[in-house]
Amino acid sequence: MTSNDVQQIATWTKGETQNATPTRRPTRRAFMQRNTATSKFGMLLQYTSPLSGYENAAPLPEVFNDDGKTFHNPPAPLSSAYDKFPGPMKQESGIHFHIYFMQGVPAQVKFAKELHERIRREFPELKTYAIYDRPDGPHCGATFEVNTCTPHETGALFSWLILNRGPCSVLIHPNTGDIYKDHAELVTWMGTPWPLYTDMFK
Repeated sequence: MTSNDVQQIATWTKGETQNATPTRRPTRRAFMQRNTATSKFGMLLQYTSPLSGYENAAPLPEVFNDDGKTFHNPPAPLSSAYDKFPGPMKQESGIHFHIYFMQGVPAQVKFAKELHERIRREFPELKTYAIYDRPDGPHCGATFEVNTCTPHETGALFSWLILNRGPCSVLIHPNTGDIYKDHAELVTWMGTPWPLYTDMFK
Protein backbone atom coordinates (compact mmCIF):
# COMPACT_ATOMS: atom_id res chain seq x y z
CA MET A 1 0.00 0.00 0.00
CA THR A 2 1.47 3.34 -1.06
CA SER A 3 1.22 6.73 0.62
CA ASN A 4 -1.17 7.74 -2.16
CA ASP A 5 -3.41 4.82 -1.25
CA VAL A 6 -3.41 5.90 2.41
CA GLN A 7 -4.29 9.44 1.41
CA GLN A 8 -7.04 8.15 -0.88
CA ILE A 9 -8.50 5.99 1.90
CA ALA A 10 -8.61 9.02 4.18
CA THR A 11 -10.39 10.93 1.42
CA TRP A 12 -12.94 8.15 0.96
CA THR A 13 -13.56 7.97 4.68
CA LYS A 14 -14.34 11.67 4.81
CA GLY A 15 -16.40 11.41 1.64
CA GLU A 16 -14.70 14.44 0.12
CA THR A 17 -11.72 15.36 -2.03
CA GLN A 18 -8.93 17.71 -1.15
CA ASN A 19 -10.80 20.65 -2.66
CA ALA A 20 -13.83 19.82 -0.52
CA THR A 21 -15.89 18.81 -3.55
CA PRO A 22 -18.22 15.92 -2.63
CA THR A 23 -17.26 12.69 -4.36
CA ARG A 24 -18.72 9.22 -4.61
CA ARG A 25 -16.96 6.78 -2.30
CA PRO A 26 -15.46 3.85 -4.25
CA THR A 27 -16.45 0.40 -3.08
CA ARG A 28 -14.15 -1.62 -0.82
CA ARG A 29 -14.16 -4.38 -3.43
CA ALA A 30 -12.79 -2.01 -6.09
CA PHE A 31 -9.98 -0.94 -3.79
CA MET A 32 -9.11 -4.51 -2.77
CA GLN A 33 -9.06 -5.70 -6.38
CA ARG A 34 -6.50 -3.02 -7.02
CA ASN A 35 -4.23 -4.12 -4.19
CA THR A 36 -4.54 -7.82 -3.44
CA ALA A 37 -2.22 -8.88 -6.26
CA THR A 38 0.77 -7.46 -4.40
CA SER A 39 1.92 -8.58 -0.96
CA LYS A 40 3.38 -6.31 1.72
CA PHE A 41 6.79 -7.43 0.48
CA GLY A 42 6.12 -5.96 -2.97
CA MET A 43 5.92 -9.37 -4.66
CA LEU A 44 3.27 -10.40 -7.15
CA LEU A 45 1.59 -13.45 -5.65
CA GLN A 46 0.10 -16.32 -7.62
CA TYR A 47 -2.76 -18.28 -6.07
CA THR A 48 -4.45 -21.49 -7.14
CA SER A 49 -8.23 -21.24 -7.20
CA PRO A 50 -9.83 -22.78 -4.07
CA LEU A 51 -12.29 -24.46 -6.46
CA SER A 52 -9.60 -26.33 -8.38
CA GLY A 53 -10.94 -29.85 -8.91
CA TYR A 54 -14.57 -28.75 -8.53
CA GLU A 55 -14.96 -27.11 -11.94
CA ASN A 56 -17.62 -29.62 -13.05
CA ALA A 57 -19.42 -29.97 -9.72
CA ALA A 58 -23.15 -29.36 -9.56
CA PRO A 59 -24.17 -25.93 -8.24
CA LEU A 60 -24.71 -25.76 -4.49
CA PRO A 61 -28.33 -25.29 -3.37
CA GLU A 62 -29.39 -21.86 -2.13
CA VAL A 63 -31.26 -23.44 0.79
CA PHE A 64 -30.91 -22.51 4.47
CA ASN A 65 -30.97 -24.77 7.51
CA ASP A 66 -33.74 -24.49 10.09
CA ASP A 67 -31.96 -21.58 11.78
CA GLY A 68 -32.60 -19.52 8.66
CA LYS A 69 -29.00 -18.27 8.64
CA THR A 70 -26.61 -21.05 7.65
CA PHE A 71 -26.57 -22.82 4.31
CA HIS A 72 -27.62 -26.44 3.91
CA ASN A 73 -24.73 -28.31 2.29
CA PRO A 74 -25.22 -31.61 0.47
CA PRO A 75 -23.73 -34.62 2.33
CA ALA A 76 -20.18 -35.56 1.32
CA PRO A 77 -17.39 -37.80 2.61
CA LEU A 78 -15.56 -36.31 5.59
CA SER A 79 -12.63 -34.19 4.45
CA SER A 80 -9.24 -35.84 4.85
CA ALA A 81 -8.03 -32.50 6.30
CA TYR A 82 -9.56 -33.58 9.63
CA ASP A 83 -7.01 -36.39 9.92
CA LYS A 84 -3.93 -35.33 7.97
CA PHE A 85 -2.38 -32.09 6.79
CA PRO A 86 -3.08 -31.18 3.16
CA GLY A 87 -0.13 -31.27 0.79
CA PRO A 88 2.50 -29.94 0.55
CA MET A 89 2.59 -29.64 4.36
CA LYS A 90 4.86 -32.10 6.15
CA GLN A 91 2.94 -34.71 8.12
CA GLU A 92 5.49 -34.49 10.94
CA SER A 93 5.74 -31.04 12.51
CA GLY A 94 3.29 -29.71 9.94
CA ILE A 95 2.50 -26.52 11.88
CA HIS A 96 4.93 -24.37 13.87
CA PHE A 97 3.75 -22.08 16.67
CA HIS A 98 6.27 -19.40 17.70
CA ILE A 99 5.33 -17.66 20.96
CA TYR A 100 6.81 -14.15 21.23
CA PHE A 101 7.45 -12.08 24.34
CA MET A 102 9.42 -8.93 25.23
CA GLN A 103 12.64 -10.04 26.87
CA GLY A 104 13.09 -6.58 28.44
CA VAL A 105 9.77 -6.71 30.31
CA PRO A 106 10.11 -8.85 33.47
CA ALA A 107 6.37 -9.52 33.71
CA GLN A 108 6.31 -10.90 30.16
CA VAL A 109 9.42 -13.00 30.73
CA LYS A 110 7.80 -14.53 33.81
CA PHE A 111 4.54 -15.18 31.98
CA ALA A 112 6.29 -16.72 28.96
CA LYS A 113 8.25 -19.13 31.17
CA GLU A 114 5.05 -20.14 32.95
CA LEU A 115 3.24 -20.55 29.63
CA HIS A 116 6.09 -22.71 28.33
CA GLU A 117 5.83 -24.97 31.39
CA ARG A 118 2.04 -25.12 31.19
CA ILE A 119 2.13 -26.17 27.53
CA ARG A 120 4.58 -28.95 28.38
CA ARG A 121 2.23 -30.17 31.11
CA GLU A 122 -1.04 -29.65 29.20
CA PHE A 123 0.21 -31.06 25.89
CA PRO A 124 3.12 -33.44 26.68
CA GLU A 125 2.79 -35.12 23.28
CA LEU A 126 3.69 -31.92 21.40
CA LYS A 127 7.21 -30.95 20.33
CA THR A 128 8.12 -28.05 22.63
CA TYR A 129 11.51 -26.39 22.17
CA ALA A 130 13.69 -24.38 24.53
CA ILE A 131 13.10 -20.69 25.21
CA TYR A 132 15.29 -18.21 23.31
CA ASP A 133 15.67 -15.11 25.46
CA ARG A 134 16.98 -13.02 22.56
CA PRO A 135 16.33 -12.66 18.80
CA ASP A 136 17.17 -15.80 16.84
CA GLY A 137 16.98 -16.57 13.13
CA PRO A 138 14.18 -14.60 11.46
CA HIS A 139 12.60 -13.78 14.81
CA CYS A 140 13.23 -10.24 16.08
CA GLY A 141 12.35 -10.97 19.70
CA ALA A 142 12.45 -13.64 22.38
CA THR A 143 10.48 -16.76 21.48
CA PHE A 144 9.84 -20.41 22.04
CA GLU A 145 8.48 -22.89 19.52
CA VAL A 146 5.85 -25.63 19.65
CA ASN A 147 5.18 -27.99 16.71
CA THR A 148 2.02 -29.95 15.99
CA CYS A 149 1.92 -33.15 13.96
CA THR A 150 -1.81 -33.60 13.25
CA PRO A 151 -4.80 -31.37 12.53
CA HIS A 152 -6.29 -32.49 15.87
CA GLU A 153 -3.21 -31.31 17.78
CA THR A 154 -3.21 -28.06 15.81
CA GLY A 155 -6.83 -27.29 16.57
CA ALA A 156 -6.43 -28.13 20.25
CA LEU A 157 -3.35 -25.93 20.73
CA PHE A 158 -4.78 -23.10 18.63
CA SER A 159 -8.05 -22.91 20.57
CA TRP A 160 -6.21 -23.23 23.89
CA LEU A 161 -3.78 -20.41 23.06
CA ILE A 162 -6.63 -18.08 22.10
CA LEU A 163 -7.61 -17.98 25.78
CA ASN A 164 -4.25 -18.57 27.45
CA ARG A 165 -1.52 -16.74 25.50
CA GLY A 166 -1.77 -13.67 27.77
CA PRO A 167 0.46 -10.78 26.60
CA CYS A 168 2.33 -12.99 24.14
CA SER A 169 1.92 -12.88 20.38
CA VAL A 170 1.91 -16.13 18.42
CA LEU A 171 3.25 -16.63 14.89
CA ILE A 172 1.76 -19.69 13.19
CA HIS A 173 3.05 -21.04 9.90
CA PRO A 174 3.00 -24.33 7.98
CA ASN A 175 6.04 -26.46 7.26
CA THR A 176 5.84 -27.02 3.51
CA GLY A 177 9.55 -27.23 2.74
CA ASP A 178 9.53 -23.73 1.22
CA ILE A 179 10.92 -21.90 4.24
CA TYR A 180 10.69 -18.44 2.68
CA LYS A 181 7.08 -18.83 1.60
CA ASP A 182 6.17 -20.37 4.96
CA HIS A 183 7.43 -17.29 6.81
CA ALA A 184 6.66 -14.54 4.28
CA GLU A 185 3.33 -15.52 2.74
CA LEU A 186 1.60 -18.29 4.69
CA VAL A 187 1.87 -16.81 8.20
CA THR A 188 -0.99 -16.30 10.64
CA TRP A 189 -0.80 -14.24 13.84
CA MET A 190 -2.49 -14.23 17.22
CA GLY A 191 -2.07 -10.85 18.85
CA THR A 192 0.18 -8.07 17.59
CA PRO A 193 2.41 -9.14 14.66
CA TRP A 194 6.18 -8.80 15.07
CA PRO A 195 8.60 -8.02 12.24
CA LEU A 196 10.31 -10.99 10.63
CA TYR A 197 13.71 -10.99 8.93
CA THR A 198 12.75 -13.19 5.99
CA ASP A 199 15.59 -12.04 3.70
CA MET A 200 17.79 -14.69 5.31
CA PHE A 201 15.70 -17.34 3.55
CA LYS A 202 16.10 -15.94 0.04
